[in-house]
Amino acid sequence: MKTKTALAILFSVFLLGSTAYAVEGAELEEGMDVVVTSFEEPDTTCISPTGLIMGIEEALEIAGAGDCAISGTLASEGTCNDVTGTWWIDLVLNEPMEGCSPACVVDIETGESEINYRCTGLVIEETSEETTEEVEIPEETKAEAVIMAYQHGAEVRLLQLELAIEKAIVHANDIIANILERDESADVSELEAIVAEMQVLKEEVTSLEISGMTADESAKQFVELKQDAVELTQSFKTKVHEMLPNQSVRAQIKESVENKIRNELAETQLRVQENVREYNALRVESLFRETNGDAVQIAQQVMNGELNAVQIREQIKERIETFEQAVKNQVLVKAKEDITRAVVSRNTVVNEVMENYANQKIERLQTRAENVAGILSDSDVVGKVVENINDRIESTQARIQISVGNGMLGTANNNGGNNQ
Repeated sequence: MKTKTALAILFSVFLLGSTAYAVEGAELEEGMDVVVTSFEEPDTTCISPTGLIMGIEEALEIAGAGDCAISGTLASEGTCNDVTGTWWIDLVLNEPMEGCSPACVVDIETGESEINYRCTGLVIEETSEETTEEVEIPEETKAEAVIMAYQHGAEVRLLQLELAIEKAIVHANDIIANILERDESADVSELEAIVAEMQVLKEEVTSLEISGMTADESAKQFVELKQDAVELTQSFKTKVHEMLPNQSVRAQIKESVENKIRNELAETQLRVQENVREYNALRVESLFRETNGDAVQIAQQVMNGELNAVQIREQIKERIETFEQAVKNQVLVKAKEDITRAVVSRNTVVNEVMENYANQKIERLQTRAENVAGILSDSDVVGKVVENINDRIESTQARIQISVGNGMLGTANNNGGNNQ
């Protein structure tokens, strides 16, 4: 593997983020959020944390004028990441890289573009027809789970999931308020019940203690809880589309909630920033630990926020280029080994989740139903949430019976490694 390609994979997997952005004067790193389903239609405009706006047309123009277009073919639409202030546009490389799902990332603040290779390892083979029908783990979730092979990586991902659920709750409550403003008699009880379960799910994420878990166990918890969050937001989105069929109205609600999200969740966002910096600092120190250089000094600069993600990348590139070829190979091989170990751990977890997803989901929902009353105060809401959960349990049990009858139900594989 050429040095340039090895570094590209290293930056997109080994470190969190490669594009810096600012929120109220504080410089934060890209890669701070976990992706949960959006309530809205495909994005046409994107607002950065500092309020700059860029349309998809401009983003595609920037992407088309840089290395992204030279390296492959760009998609015709993109996804807005309003936490990082970036457009993500899928990219088909001229020279495909196995295990990678590249995107062209356009930074709204700087107007620059770069390729994020999103390399996540080998494709997971489906174990049965039943697992394909029962659960489809999003590619974003598979990519996010890679860093959970490391203790701090696991902590970062769970905190990011907490932030993503908090954002979904704020957004959902604003949508409900907007519906009631338009029609005071509107029945929003189903929407309120979904939001209430989101709050219960957030408490589950917040209270999860992973210090005694193996890497596979914590990653499995993350994937399952993330999947629950995705299903809840998708359910909310479907019901909102029934009540607000006008796409422009939904777009107006999305724009109005941006500032509220930034203000209400500023504390959580800063906690995420600190954890991302700590994770990156530990990875930098680990990468250069055996080269007898100033790894500790660089790691401390990362921890203190003196180096943003772009500068971290440049420091690594410059440092590796100064090494003799033997040392350079040693560093890259070590990075590759770390990434491979993390990817293997992630693949094991995804396989296990997919193979026994239905039974694990039932156990999770049963526990949630038992805990609802201790988290929510409104007895009517508690009753509705428990009713919804029980409906999903019965639906899942029915699918299990069909699968058992057809001899298609998978079994879990309990292999695990230690968080480091």
